[in-house]
Amino acid sequence: MILQPFDPLHQKILLILISGWVIIPLLGKFSSDNIRQLLAFFIGVSIIFQESYLFFYRQYFEIFNPQKHIPIHLCSFSQFIAAYSLFTKSQRGFELAFYWAIAAAIQPILTPELESTSIDTQFIIFFLSHGLIILSVIWLLTVENRKLRYQSLKEVIIITNILLIPTALVNWLFGSNYMFLCWKPAVENPLLMGEWPYYLLVFEALGISFFCISFFTMKLLGRVKI
Repeated sequence: MILQPFDPLHQKILLILISGWVIIPLLGKFSSDNIRQLLAFFIGVSIIFQESYLFFYRQYFEIFNPQKHIPIHLCSFSQFIAAYSLFTKSQRGFELAFYWAIAAAIQPILTPELESTSIDTQFIIFFLSHGLIILSVIWLLTVENRKLRYQSLKEVIIITNILLIPTALVNWLFGSNYMFLCWKPAVENPLLMGEWPYYLLVFEALGISFFCISFFTMKLLGRVKI
């Protein structure tokens, strides 16, 4: 494999991502309103651009595979809803991006499952896309000072489970594994216990646990509004 979790290359990538998560929101905090709006717009456009570029890249080199490359993993939903919230200031969009980023975007950065065998476009966009999700949420929390609503926890659990239905249909049509509904991701993670369908119950419990921990952490920090 080109990269092992926390090997020297992975550590350098994490350092770059963390630097962006710190520096860009700090620039936003201490900039004028116009610059702040431009930066938020740039983050949102970057999310859409990199996903669109990856689609055309795969089409051009004839490597697009509907079994793997339709953007309907939870991370994909998270990045699109994060961009939507940056553009429209949607409260529900922010909340969904927040919960999904905690549950789905951090883990692939720490334990990446990579398609690439070299440092190519797909490799770079894998980390860029997940990094932009986290950056968007940090921006919305710190620069735009967003807060969660009390009902957001219930809503995200319901919406996430509803998304499983069309995703399962796509998996059935293409023999794919979006949102890992058909088999476990090939990563070294002690939390992924059991085989199909039992690990799905673990996924559900872990997802709800991450959502609850995220909500109550924000509540302790005074970031939940009545």
